[in-house]
Amino acid sequence: MTAEVDPETIQPYRSENLSLDLRSLALMRIGMGVWILVDLLIRLPDIARFHTPDGYLPVSLLPSPHYVTSHFYLYRYLDSLPAVYMLYLIQAALAVALMAGAYTRIASVLSWWMLACLQSRTPILLDGGDIHMKIMLLFSCFLPLGEVWSWDARIRQKREPAKSPRNFAIKSPVTAAWTIQICLFYFFAAVLKSDPEWRVQGDALYYALSIDQFATEFAQTLIQYPGLLRVLSFAALLVEFTAPLLILFPIFNGVSRSLAILLLTCLHTGIALTLHLGLFMPACFIILIGLLPTWLWDCWTHCEFRPDDFTPRSDLNPRWPSKILASTLVAFSLVQNCAVWSELKFKIPPVIVPQVLAFGRAFSILQFWGLFAPRPFREDGWFVTAGVLKSGKVVNLDNFDGLYPPARPQLLSTQFRNQRWRRYFQNLWRRDNPNWATRYLEIRSQEWALAKQSLAQQDPVQQAYLLFVQEYSQPPGFPPLPSQYRIGQFPSDEKSVAPPVCPKCGKAHSEHHEYEINVTE
Repeated sequence: MTAEVDPETIQPYRSENLSLDLRSLALMRIGMGVWILVDLLIRLPDIARFHTPDGYLPVSLLPSPHYVTSHFYLYRYLDSLPAVYMLYLIQAALAVALMAGAYTRIASVLSWWMLACLQSRTPILLDGGDIHMKIMLLFSCFLPLGEVWSWDARIRQKREPAKSPRNFAIKSPVTAAWTIQICLFYFFAAVLKSDPEWRVQGDALYYALSIDQFATEFAQTLIQYPGLLRVLSFAALLVEFTAPLLILFPIFNGVSRSLAILLLTCLHTGIALTLHLGLFMPACFIILIGLLPTWLWDCWTHCEFRPDDFTPRSDLNPRWPSKILASTLVAFSLVQNCAVWSELKFKIPPVIVPQVLAFGRAFSILQFWGLFAPRPFREDGWFVTAGVLKSGKVVNLDNFDGLYPPARPQLLSTQFRNQRWRRYFQNLWRRDNPNWATRYLEIRSQEWALAKQSLAQQDPVQQAYLLFVQEYSQPPGFPPLPSQYRIGQFPSDEKSVAPPVCPKCGKAHSEHHEYEINVTE
């Protein structure tokens, strides 16, 4: 006989360390499908620009192919416009299947693979949210995402009605790996913020909100209160440090994990209100849903606590290959993140570095959580695309009907159509591949000629320039230092790739005290 359990001895604060709840996973599964659909809808108007050979990013300008990543080149192999539309349609159908929980395992694996293929085709458009979603979707492929609230569960319940579960908690090496990967994301986002602006002075958030390319109108209001931002800087860093500890706390884990989710939700809400980061924050919110503990569900649904509620289910444990692969993936994440942590002084032995990188590339799991680390960058500004006609007249290639020189945008974040375009121009500014800027200018010149056919026949564009009007952020109370330099030109001139010094004072562009829109500077 089974001994009776005194209800008074059953605590709602039972340890759920490294366990997950099937209902949380079901909601996260739906959120992941929605995220993929929204991402595709955002990209849809620019398919021709970023996916076809005649666009801004032809395959020839992408990083050289690597043999261990060739299975992610679907969007590279099929780059005609009809083929890309077909791939988008297939990826959208897989996202819907993931949301509905229909053939969930297959839908999740194929959704991850096609997302990795899409990101491999457009690396210049990506941000940390894309990488975070892709990696967590990979880990989620090993989890029973479709066990509840899904088409699969509905079919299974019709066949075996007696197997409708009462206990929703699951625990296995896979759930442990999934949870640890989230902790690594937040922990290394914190430890990489090593500059005194984060840890001593507390001015990091002021500088982050001073980046007008990201800043919202609310951020421009907050920036007038540097004292408050100093407190919030320390608070944000504290949340990123303590959240992983709360998620992994060995006792009262239901309560501690709920507290961690609450703190991280506040952190991400604050970021979403002040910075335009596209789908980064929605990705973080969706992943946090998967962490919701069984204790929180029980409190919300007012379930009676029973002894079998406290023991995670063992009938959903994955097979040993899944356990080994998930454990290996999270071990790789730990090693790679430790390798980029300069304060740890951990180095991967050079003899195995190629093998380690090959493993990361093969699963598209290479990661670096260095947003605003070690400190927020000071370089801010806006982009100007200028065309010099045969007659010597300068025209605006950003806005064909606009005046030149253009006025400074009142809110610099509005110069970008969406986060994809923001990342595109920021990567042009970084000049990892100078040919990207040259290609952009070539296409803009062609588009101007099509829009202004009568003028272009008489006075065509002879030279095109992409300029960056920089505003170098200063400490609170001081105005930014402006300067201007050339990012690229068409036809290309390799000598113009490096930003010039100021001809008036001889200082580097970041120290320049004045600027003028001058394409020949």
